[in-house]
Amino acid sequence: MSKANGKIILFGEHSVLYGGGAIGLRLKKTYVEVKISKNNYDYIESSFYSGRIENIDDVLNPIKSLYLKLKEKFKMDNSVLNIKTNIPLGSGLGSSAALAKAITEEIFKYNKKELEKKELLMWIDYSESIAHGKASGVDARICTSDKPIFFKKGKYRSLDFNFKGVFLAIFSNMKKSTKNAVNLIKENSSNVKNIIMKISNNSDLALEAIKNGDLEKIGNLMTKGHTLLKKLGVSNNILDNMVRIAIQQGAFGAKLTGSGLGGCIIVLCNERTSSLISKKFLKEGFKIQFREVLQ
Repeated sequence: MSKANGKIILFGEHSVLYGGGAIGLRLKKTYVEVKISKNNYDYIESSFYSGRIENIDDVLNPIKSLYLKLKEKFKMDNSVLNIKTNIPLGSGLGSSAALAKAITEEIFKYNKKELEKKELLMWIDYSESIAHGKASGVDARICTSDKPIFFKKGKYRSLDFNFKGVFLAIFSNMKKSTKNAVNLIKENSSNVKNIIMKISNNSDLALEAIKNGDLEKIGNLMTKGHTLLKKLGVSNNILDNMVRIAIQQGAFGAKLTGSGLGGCIIVLCNERTSSLISKKFLKEGFKIQFREVLQ
């Protein structure tokens, strides 16, 4: 069995596609587990799809394409992929990159072949490009890194989070589409350059706040990041209202995470306010998808 985790983007969504910086980390309470075994025909068994790989729908085409490419590479017999995950598809929490990582590692393991990180990243990026139209590479680097990272222009470095806090990932009850969000930004390209630059600058400011362990500053920059993403056109009334609720309940900051147009918001708070915030969102009909405590 091979495993992977999802992720959250704290700062820099979309700017990474234009050379800007982004900050993200793995969500250790999220998981994808993949087990491969021989079968009479190619098949996927999972909570989100069970059936022959040839009949898979367009949303899951990255899984199909990745599997068939690796099957061809190793001249494999037909097999079944048994997939278990607690990451909702279309939530902005890195399900596509986590699936690609776990599937790739499991197929290499199944064929008794060594897999270097460089090649693993290549296969994840291949799958991500199919999923999103254009992959920045940031999700692949986050889900294969033990520590939070700063990613810019294809390069990345590890970060130390020198603060204690709680991250809540709260689902908007709307699945997002990264490809649609990226295409929407292209359609609005005349307004994009200045906003993208501000999003990237916001990531740079966050680096200093994270280094200093300044929770209030980090939170303020998160909320500012959401405002910029709203101006970019990838937020909506539901996400905006969720951010307002979080701030009203005492959060340091909140923002959408991932490509937008749905998915999750992330909230930065402390232990005391995390309970209040969670109760409020549950009352409003939203699900607390994950709670990650930073020590």
